[in-house]
Amino acid sequence: MMQRANKYISAFSALLVLFLASSAFVLSFEALKDLAKHAGVAEQMAWLYPAIIDGAIIIFSLSVLRANLNRENVLYPWVLVSLFTVLSVALNIIHAEQDFLARFLAAIPPVALFLSFELLTS
Repeated sequence: MMQRANKYISAFSALLVLFLASSAFVLSFEALKDLAKHAGVAEQMAWLYPAIIDGAIIIFSLSVLRANLNRENVLYPWVLVSLFTVLSVALNIIHAEQDFLARFLAAIPPVALFLSFELLTS
């Protein structure tokens, strides 16, 4: 009975992390694309920057998950997830308006994704 409940809780948690990841990706994607355009990157190429930065976070996170499942060392993929999360947070803050609330809100999506994913894998 308890094992069944644990499986349901784990599955539901995974779905919520997937929703959170998708939401964070969409919010961050637009901010990073706009920042790239503002920095002089051609509009048709600007989408590549958020695809690379946030896409890398997804790939590195999946590497952490795979390593956890295979009982392998997770230090290196966690370092990569952490570095790219910090990069995403910094760029989202740079893109935000110059007031505290806007910058605080800009940091929430990548931080929430990082913390929820870390909790899920632990």
